Amino acid sequence: MSDDSPTLGDLFEGAFRKALGGLRTWLPGEIRAYDADLRRATVQVMVPDGWFDELGQRQTTTLQPLTDVPVAMTGSGSMRFRYPIRPGDPCIVLFSSSCLTAYKATGRLLDAKDDRHHHEADAIAIPMQRVVGDVEDESMIVFLEDGKILAGGSEDLALKKDVSDIKSAVSALLNTLASAGTSPVTGSAVATAKTDFDSTLAAVPAGTDILKGS
Repeated sequence: MSDDSPTLGDLFEGAFRKALGGLRTWLPGEIRAYDADLRRATVQVMVPDGWFDELGQRQTTTLQPLTDVPVAMTGSGSMRFRYPIRPGDPCIVLFSSSCLTAYKATGRLLDAKDDRHHHEADAIAIPMQRVVGDVEDESMIVFLEDGKILAGGSEDLALKKDVSDIKSAVSALLNTLASAGTSPVTGSAVATAKTDFDSTLAAVPAGTDILKGS
């Protein structure tokens, strides 16, 4: 028997490598295109496959862009965060342990009718921030322990309580003027102005309980 004959260990290792070669768990990716209505993306995996050829030379193959990839955003049921996704944005690409074709089409519990595992066609993308290079801190949103949110900008956003206080203060002032009938503006004119003011102010959005710019 030749000394070049593979050992039993070599055979097992070769079999394992072949079996695991097409199985994927997760890889970094880059959004190439995004359909906001369908929440599906075309994603380029950013790490190529590598192997050694017959001459012992290292070779690589870049995966073709993955299409029809669901993009998962933070949320629960009908409540979710929505943020812009643009070509070039980084993401994490997860590969499902079972076929997702039927689930992607219906969202229901169904037999996949395909027993593939960790396949490229069963990817899900999760947007993430960049791990290298510049980050646009101006567009960053920070949640604070006191319940407020730093959402960029240089102006404070009105809270519901702020708007309510303004309404109360102006209403009290106009009520006082209307009662006194201050000359030269008649009480009737002030009362009319108050009614118009209340109607206009009621149409203004009431703000939010927690959102505040920095």
